[in-house]
Amino acid sequence: MRQNRSPVSKMVYMAALTASMVGGAASAEAGDAAINQVQRYCTTSWSRAGIAKQDWHDCTQEAIMHLLSRVPADRLPVVFAERDSSERRELHRAVWRTLQRWRRAPRPQPLNGETLVERQAAESRDDRAEAVAAVWHTISPRQQQVLTLWSQGYSVWEIARKLAMPAPRVSDEKYKALEKLRDQLV
Repeated sequence: MRQNRSPVSKMVYMAALTASMVGGAASAEAGDAAINQVQRYCTTSWSRAGIAKQDWHDCTQEAIMHLLSRVPADRLPVVFAERDSSERRELHRAVWRTLQRWRRAPRPQPLNGETLVERQAAESRDDRAEAVAAVWHTISPRQQQVLTLWSQGYSVWEIARKLAMPAPRVSDEKYKALEKLRDQLV
């Protein structure tokens, strides 16, 4: 037994070794090689799936334990030997289940109170505000007044009274201004 094990934990290694020893010493070496191949396969899978590097070890353990619970010890080396084997499908299922479980797991939030989503939303609002400011001059001054009052919460009837205009005209100006902005921003 080697002393320096790769990132597969001793518990997983012992489970694989116990399962492999059922078939004898030659089978134990084949089982050890198969576990190492599964570990490399999982590492590649986690990398491609975007799993955080610090979680690879835990995900690999989970996938190997699932695989060992489903594949008989004497069939473990077949996982990579036969491409269309049921053992290979079990490996894919183990990786998929582990990946889905990792994606559903809650992630710790930063201590400063600002989450990544909040930061992205703030940046998005800033970008939208800059875009609106860039096209604001394309609408008439009257439409700017109507939209400014409307954005402050005034109703069409209140805007009409403030600007001494008929309410249908205010509604029409608001509609035209929004259409112009929408055309230029989208």
